[in-house]
Amino acid sequence: MMQVRCQSCGWMFTLGREAIGLALAEAKAHNEQYHSLPCPQCRHVIKLQISELQHRLPPDYVLPEWTPGPEPQSPPPATETVAPPVPPAPTASRSTARKPAKSQAKSKAKAKTPARSTGRKKKTKKR
Repeated sequence: MMQVRCQSCGWMFTLGREAIGLALAEAKAHNEQYHSLPCPQCRHVIKLQISELQHRLPPDYVLPEWTPGPEPQSPPPATETVAPPVPPAPTASRSTARKPAKSQAKSKAKAKTPARSTGRKKKTKKR
């Protein structure tokens, strides 16, 4: 058993004997000095020294056979491509039809006018 603390978020978790053995077997198969492990909380990569992993296992522990996991297979190619049915084109109604140019000119003119007042009178100082 080995307690590991993430340097990024501080999350502490435990690696069991089997997890340490698999990590050690994988690192030895690739001839590495460190084993990379993602933090279960923040996914920050944590590097563990192989010598530390060996120290945590009993001397008579037999390492499991490490085999690389199956690579993701690409989906089989489609033999026939069928296009989805095309929906009928919507008909233009009066509400969705384009507005005449006069109404556009009015909306531009309205945008240039100043904002309306609130109806309050301005206070003046009395001397």
